[in-house]
Amino acid sequence: MFWLAKEITHTCDRAYAQTTRFELGEWKARYDQGKIKLVLGIEEGFSNSRYIRRRFSQDCPSVKICSSLEETCQEIVKQIS
Repeated sequence: MFWLAKEITHTCDRAYAQTTRFELGEWKARYDQGKIKLVLGIEEGFSNSRYIRRRFSQDCPSVKICSSLEETCQEIVKQIS
């Protein structure tokens, strides 16, 4: 499960969520190989969310992309139940 929250305070010396973005790519590759379940939540205002949504809809359209943390948690619980 990934929850991509919007940035609250901007820090100019580092890209926001750079490690998370890299890890999301790694887990997306595992999902593509059929090794894991994956749920993605993106809060309105997360930078570059349009690109992430587009890539996921193209590359793995069965991954549910949620708009709230609550919905994201509920979806992952459904998948593991």
